[in-house]
Amino acid sequence: TPQIFTGGDRPFGQFPPFLTPLTAMFLHGSWDHLLGDIVFLWVFGTQLEQLLGSLRFPLLYLLSGVCGALGYVMFDGGATVALLGASGAVSGVIAGYLMVRPCEPLAVPIGRFELRIAAYWAVGGWLLLQLFQFLWHTEEEVFSTLAQAGGALGGAIAFFALVPRGTRLFQCLH
Repeated sequence: TPQIFTGGDRPFGQFPPFLTPLTAMFLHGSWDHLLGDIVFLWVFGTQLEQLLGSLRFPLLYLLSGVCGALGYVMFDGGATVALLGASGAVSGVIAGYLMVRPCEPLAVPIGRFELRIAAYWAVGGWLLLQLFQFLWHTEEEVFSTLAQAGGALGGAIAFFALVPRGTRLFQCLH
């Protein structure tokens, strides 16, 4: 919880607070939360891992996740709702994908149909959904949107540092 970083209770005893942003990425509140993170990671992470390689990609993932947790702490330091999940990490991967393949067509299932739209539209729609969730949230939902914002921002910065030289960013190939 953000409260342990700002001097509040430490519900897990002597577990070092600085490790909780890392451990939170590997815990999830429900099976559908875990499945959602896996699907987003599969859709956006596969091509990014090929570009960054097997060493830089996990580093991007971990840095994005830590930035997501710190984003939650920064915006709501007194919160007692635990941050669980990889939302910040996955958001950083999505930000990196958007920097490399903004116009890549993505298939969005709508009932029995499939809509193919450019990545920037799909991610833009997802960002609007996050904004609406943040503006009209319950107390338990706020951590998700704050972690996603922190993860996306941190992931974009980390991606700039990790991307191989000569990689063209923000290019539409068609």
